[in-house]
Amino acid sequence: MIEKLRNQINNLDDLIIDLLVARFKIAEAIGKIKKRDGFAIEAMGREAEIIERLSQKLDPELVKTIYNIIFAYSRTIQKKNY
Repeated sequence: MIEKLRNQINNLDDLIIDLLVARFKIAEAIGKIKKRDGFAIEAMGREAEIIERLSQKLDPELVKTIYNIIFAYSRTIQKKNY
């Protein structure tokens, strides 16, 4: 029983990573548009909106912790092309 549940967690972990890879590819494309159009990399208002929206689904402090890491990495990706 525990092995079946662990396998389900493994599958979800793989899905989370696959989704992050897809998210970072989109962030890279957004960074190219920001450079082309002269927008700043940082979008703190957008980040706050995302955290607020997702905090309704999961503990707000956990959401903030997770997404601050995701946002930081997204900015790093975008700065590479800036």
